[in-house]
This record gives sequence, C-alpha cells and structure tokens, in this order.
Amino acid sequence: MKTDNHIFVGATSARIRFASSSVIAAMLAMGLPVLAQAEDGAAALAPADTGLAAADDGSREAGDIVVTAERRETSIQRTPLAVTAVDAETQRERGVVALRDLVGIAPGLEAPAGPMRGTESTQQLYIRGIGTASPAYYGAVGLYLDDVYIPRMYGNGGIDFPDVERIEILRGPQGTLYGQNTSAGAIKIVSRKPSEETSGWVRGAYGTFDTVELAGYLTGPLADGLSASLAASTRRNDGYVYNETLGRNVRRVNISQYSAKLRYNPDDRLDAVLSINFTRDRSDNGDIIAEGYRDSGPRRTYGNIDPRNSNDALGINLNVSYALNDHLTLRSITAGRGFDYYGPWDFDGRPEDLSGFLLFVNQRQFSQELQLIGDAGRLSYIVGGLFFHEDYEASRPSWFNRNYSGLHSHTDTSNVGLYAQVGYQATDALKLVLGARLHHEWQTFSDYGFATDASFKELSRTWSVSDLKYDNTAFTPRIALEYQATPDIFAYVSVTRGSKSGGYNPLAGALVVAEYPVGPEKVTAYEGGLKTRLLDRRLTFNVAAFYNDFRDYQASVQSPIIDGRPVIGNVVVNAGRAHTYGLEIETIAHLTDTFTLNGNVAILRTKFDKFINPTGNANTDYTGKELTGAPRHSFGVQANWQLPLPTEAELRFNAGLRYVEKSWTDQANTIPTSNQTYVDAAISYTDPTGHWLLSVRGKNLFDKQYVHSRTFDAIANISTVSYAPPRTILGEVRYSF
Repeated sequence: MKTDNHIFVGATSARIRFASSSVIAAMLAMGLPVLAQAEDGAAALAPADTGLAAADDGSREAGDIVVTAERRETSIQRTPLAVTAVDAETQRERGVVALRDLVGIAPGLEAPAGPMRGTESTQQLYIRGIGTASPAYYGAVGLYLDDVYIPRMYGNGGIDFPDVERIEILRGPQGTLYGQNTSAGAIKIVSRKPSEETSGWVRGAYGTFDTVELAGYLTGPLADGLSASLAASTRRNDGYVYNETLGRNVRRVNISQYSAKLRYNPDDRLDAVLSINFTRDRSDNGDIIAEGYRDSGPRRTYGNIDPRNSNDALGINLNVSYALNDHLTLRSITAGRGFDYYGPWDFDGRPEDLSGFLLFVNQRQFSQELQLIGDAGRLSYIVGGLFFHEDYEASRPSWFNRNYSGLHSHTDTSNVGLYAQVGYQATDALKLVLGARLHHEWQTFSDYGFATDASFKELSRTWSVSDLKYDNTAFTPRIALEYQATPDIFAYVSVTRGSKSGGYNPLAGALVVAEYPVGPEKVTAYEGGLKTRLLDRRLTFNVAAFYNDFRDYQASVQSPIIDGRPVIGNVVVNAGRAHTYGLEIETIAHLTDTFTLNGNVAILRTKFDKFINPTGNANTDYTGKELTGAPRHSFGVQANWQLPLPTEAELRFNAGLRYVEKSWTDQANTIPTSNQTYVDAAISYTDPTGHWLLSVRGKNLFDKQYVHSRTFDAIANISTVSYAPPRTILGEVRYSF
C-alpha cells in the first residue's frame, strides 16, 4: 500500500511557519503598551521571578510546594482543590518525558494506550474516569503550556522540554479559571524563566533498544534587566515490536524539542517573557497486533502500514506581568500556535487493507488573555477575559475491507470568555470563595467525502456539507469554603460547574455524521478535601472525596444507526447522564532525614444513569454500564533513600510500584484491559563538587506484558490488541554548571 504523505501535505512544511514574523509583531504590539509603563517605578507586588500576585493568604512558608492552580501563587497545602505538583527533580528521577509517565504519580490520572493513543504523537488523558476517546474532539482534560491552552491531542504526548520547572495536575472540573474543555481537570506545564545568573546543564543517556537521549539547558544575562535561555532535547530508539511485513522494528521513538526565551525584568514591577518552542516528531504510531493471526504476539505484528508519523508543532507566546500598585497586577498572555501532522493508522495488524486510514491535519490557533489579580483588605480576586480562535483542517483517506474512500474537512472555531473569582476572608480561619465564567463559542464547519483508490488520489466527490453553523453559551459558577483549622490542617468543600465543547465531527466519514453536531457536555462537581501536615511535619496526608454529575455526556459509539442508516466506525454522541464518585489519598512520609516514602491511592466508581440512545440503534443502550477508561482502584508508591558519603558525594536510591486495576475499553463493558502492576527503580551518584551526576534507571523491571487495550470490530470481524512496553534500562551522565 502506498502511504507517501506528499499527496495531501503539499506545502505543509512551509505552512508551519504560519507567518511567524507577523505573529511576533502582533504580540509585541499588545505587550508594548504595558512595557512602556515600566519607567514609573513602584514597590513590587510579587517576587520578580514569578510575575504573579503573591499568595493572598500568607500561605507560603519555607519548604512549601508552591503552585499556581488558582492563577496566583499558593502553598499546595492551602489550595482548595485536588492538585499534584511534579517538580523537575522528580521528573528526572522518575523518567517523566511524556504525559503517560505521570500515571502513578498523581492519583486518578490515566493515560490509555492503544489505537490513536498512548504514543509521542497522540495521548488521550483521563482524570477520575472522564476523558475523550476520539482525538478529533477537544479533550475533557485541558492541557496548558505556560498558561497557553493546547486544545488538540495530536502531538501532545511528548513533554521533554528541558526547561520544565514543574507540572501541576488539577483534578476535577476547572470551569471558572480555565474555561471549557476542563470537565475532567487540567494539566499545567510550567517552564522555568530565564535568570540573570548564568547556569545550565547537559546530559546524555543510552539504554535498551538503542535508546539515545541528549538534552541541555543554558540561561544567563544579556544586559541589565535582560536575560535569555535556550533548551533542547532529543530522544530516539529502535522500537520494540518486530513487524514481519515491513521487516523491521516498529514503535520507534524519534522526537526533538526546543525552546528559547527572552526575559525583560528591569524592576520589581514589570516582568515580560517572550517564548518560542518547537517540537519535531518522527516517531511511530501505536502498534496494533492481530489476535490469533499467525504467530502475532506482544512483540510481533504483521501490519502492512509504515507507522512513521510526521508532526511539526510551533508555539510563540508573550507573557507580561505588570504591578499597577502594591495590591493589583495586570497580566497579558498572548499566544500563537500551530502544527502540521501526518499520521498513518493501521487497525487490523495484518498484511491486508482491512481497516485503517492516513490522517493529515493542519491546525493554527491564536489566543489573547488578560487578567487582573489583586487584593483589598479581606478580599482577594481575579478578573479575566479570553479570546481564542482555531483554524483546523483535516484530510483522511481510509480503507475498509479493501474499499477506499476519503474525507476533507475544515473547522473554524472561536470563543470568548469572561470570568471572575473572589475570596472573602470572613475570619482568620474561614474563607468564602465565589467564582463564575461566562463564555460563548461559535463554529463554522465544511466537509466532503470523496472516492479514491489504493493510491489515495481523489477521484470524485461523493457528498458534501458547507458552512454549517454551531454556537453555544455556557455559564460555569463555583462556590467554595476554606477552613484553616490550624497552621497544619486545612479543609475545603466546593461545588463547581464545568463543560466540554460540542460541535461537528471534524473526521465525519459520512454525510449523516457530518450533519450531526454534538452538544456540550456539562458536569456539576461536589468535592471535599482535607490537607494535613502531622508529626512535626514529617507526614503529609491529603484526602479528597468527590461526586460528579454529568449531563449530555459525550460517549463514543461503535457502528451506530443514525436516522435509520448504519454508520461504520466510531461516532461521538450525547449519551445522556452519568455519574462518577470516589476517594483519593496522597501521602509523603519523611521516615528519617534520608528516607522518604510517597504514596497515592484512587478509588473510583462510575455509571451511566441514562443512555438516551440518540442514534436509534437498540444495541447502543448502555444504561447501568461503567464508563470506559475508569479503573476502580489504582495506587502508586515511591521510596527514596538519600545516602550522604564521607567525601560529600551523594548516593540516591529510589524504587516505585504502580498498580492499575482493569478497566473497560468499550461502552458495552465486554472488552477489559488487564490488571497491571509495574516496578521501577533508579540509582544515582552525585560527585563531591555537585557538578557531575551518574544514574541508572529501569522501568517495568519484571518485563510484564499486560494488555493495554483490546478492540473488536464486529463488521470486519477483526480483533486487535496492544501491550505494555517492555522492560527498559537507561544509563545517564549529567553535568551541571
């Protein structure tokens, strides 16, 4: 089968630049009015290296983990929501280079593997049993890079930017401060700002499957008040699944990521950072193994499609923070992003054209957000507004039982939102928080299908729709109570509304699907939490309980009937009502000065309360079933032992255990994954100067071959499966200066 991508891509390599010079000019034009005010001079509202309003509750203490989950700096122990922070050191020790590596670190977070998910190219995310099965739609878990929204799952898997300072995982709807498409939660990637002190590091690593990793980071001053940073990383390996048809290994990784920053910080009032980041991904897409076909197995497949994808993503953003006075800060976040993506997807795992497609996507986006963050006596507040626009174009030639067809769609989406959150300190211990967001979204959609052959040349159009309109207005309020019982005991309760966008299916392969818009998904979330530090602060024990009530839940239905006509493939529909509830626990125990034990547990229950069967197919009524991607139990534990040596060198050991109970991969609850237990470990040595670090890290040490996903297409009579990655060992050398 011919899978060359030149047929549809054409000049896409040039389009990724998407007039970058004009985007930069526009951002500078928006930022310069704020920069011009820097000459006035005033006392600082917040530390210069944050560009944010300081914590309004005096919650920051020495040794605290500080997060910006509420758009301002607060101690994680006094933040009234379930949030996990993963700092740069933890990322290095645990080998966090992709979103899926966060599983087991944060309770309730799942990153399913399998077709069109779980690779560097595409990673679906679920929090508390809620996610999005189809990457064609906006995800239920919002992803943010330096407060810039990344709406699509294509190309989101790799997060190996060397300047990442921390990752915050926010669990539960974040509709007020982060807007739509956070009905399950949000993941914030926060990168390090350039420093006026010269520093940096370089690292190299080699491991199993000829894995090679290189990375480096450099920051320092350019002039008075002006500093810069550069960061680069590349990861490659030879893959671990042998493809008999292609005669080589697949599941290869080949991804490089770069970022550059320029920071202007002339005084304590102004902080402006211009950032550019670029990702080049040529990794393989997920492996599909045909069950029962010849000698197919966990590390052997027969697919006839070259799985190498091509994804180039570029982002440019300007973040400006200006202290208007001692109690009020203005922030501007201006960003332009885009990607050009080509992905071949094989869904049969055989040397035949039974099921699969090639996907070409061109995406461009622009956003502008303004925030006022301040305090006035007992009041603390944030008021903001956001404009977002996305242009999304997709082409998808496909095959099914050696029949070939294709589609080409264009989606133009815009939304505006206004939001505010106010906290009132009623007493020294009790605080009331009220928030709300009002946003409006509108979408224009065009799509057409075409006849093709095995060469995927467009022969003739078979159907089309043009300039279909969709719009939606949503109001997402929040109310919370916080209670600081003692300096080390903090409790909160909250009620929050969230939503997830609807609209047209950008990969609609039939007229009846193209004409069928999906309504927004709505959720009301109830949460209570307790955050404590006990035993002279040697033990941190946090617990959160939640109940989520979903209306118009967006579910993926296999081969439904719409308006009396059968449709082959997955279609997203508003299934009706569902609920999830559960309990999450996070602990950090400093058993000695050199030995620490971290742990987390998630208990989850899910259920469709009403599946209204919108397609008219009696076989798609799943009332009473559990939601997909929602394991009932999961936990993670990590032991860390730091051994000082007489020469002032340091030896560190860490070992981890991750467990995920089986979950369902289909709405009918007939196809489960496996119960999965993984053991990881690492050892590192830091020399007496503190400059050199040597480490060895292993993942899945017992080489477990668990089933990550399993699918069955009754129409094509195809059963396929994907397995967990094998054991990997990586040795690393790092030099810091």
